Amino acid sequence: MKLFHHLEKKIYPLLKEHQTYILPSLNGMIFIMTNVALLLMGLIYTNNLILLIAFINASVLFTILFVTNYNLQGLKISEVVIAPQFAGDTVIAECIIENESPLERPGICIKVNDKKFITSSIKFEIKPHQRIKIPFSLPISKRGVYKICRLSLYSTYPLGLFYAWKLLKKEIEFYIFPCPLGLSLIESPLEKIEVDTDYVKKARPGSDEFQEHRQFRVGESYKSVDWKILARKKQKLTKLFGSSSSNCIKIALDKCPQENIENKLSQLSKWIMECHNEDLYWSLQISKHTIISTNKGERHYKDCLKALATY
Repeated sequence: MKLFHHLEKKIYPLLKEHQTYILPSLNGMIFIMTNVALLLMGLIYTNNLILLIAFINASVLFTILFVTNYNLQGLKISEVVIAPQFAGDTVIAECIIENESPLERPGICIKVNDKKFITSSIKFEIKPHQRIKIPFSLPISKRGVYKICRLSLYSTYPLGLFYAWKLLKKEIEFYIFPCPLGLSLIESPLEKIEVDTDYVKKARPGSDEFQEHRQFRVGESYKSVDWKILARKKQKLTKLFGSSSSNCIKIALDKCPQENIENKLSQLSKWIMECHNEDLYWSLQISKHTIISTNKGERHYKDCLKALATY
């Protein structure tokens, strides 16, 4: 199997996406050479029994060739989802496979064949007109931005004499954030300043004008829940109201007590996570050129963590 993955890397630029390719496996090559030897023996010694066996073997070989190739027809990798995660966690990717054919496809395997990381094969079956999610883990332990450039779907069904495969030639980018470790916000030397904004979102009723809804978080007061929305749409949402000012946490790299740069980034990651969980406003300064202005919310949270991952 390693031989085919090595060959696939060599001819990768010439291959087309979602096109099925097929080659004999090592066992298939042995079977073919044995059958050629039988055929030559039958012709040399004019032995009809040996010739009959050779022709039967050839018919079986062509049948398996057709079945192995046809087993990948109608299958496609429609999407690969990799959520941003923290370093040290198991990175789980979900590959969505679709079977557009009216037949069940047994013995299908999926594998990542990238330069940075190679995963073990995952074998599965897919029923007619089914759409399934295949989770697989990626061996990543450090922060950064990663890309999967080569994902292959292959099969050696039914007897392993042929290797058929098709590729997804699409770059899938994802982020691994620094692991949140270090001092808490209470213990931190961070500076708090008063900021004036157009409005400051706070999850409590009666504070100026209503601004918007967001998903209810465990531990919040039920007084802030919009019960009308819950009764009508079966969604538990919190009402957010506006104010004119609030405290802002200035998160900066030079405030970290650690000496190692990776430990400093882990400390920033922890402070950002705590600010986000406590619904606080914060700004981030990693260097003179990398400054993210004051804000809060899910988008601001992810933007800050991405800045840490790419630093």
